[in-house]
Amino acid sequence: MLLKSLSLDMRHQKKGLAFKALKVLPDMIKLSHPDKDEIILTVHHSNVPAINLYKKIGFIDKGYRFNGEEGEEFIFHFALD
Repeated sequence: MLLKSLSLDMRHQKKGLAFKALKVLPDMIKLSHPDKDEIILTVHHSNVPAINLYKKIGFIDKGYRFNGEEGEEFIFHFALD
């Protein structure tokens, strides 16, 4: 399952909302798409707050990279087991 985009309006950032949403996402995907076994997302290399959030949730950086329109993107993985 590819997570295409996750963003919060600046007025709602730093309130733990993205953390809460990402914590329930695996269970929601398991219920609605039981055939899927992984969540994949990309994040810009300079977006340190997002990188830290994804790692805190349990996403893993396996070292895959690609050059996006705005520079290097990291690919993160979350196993749905």
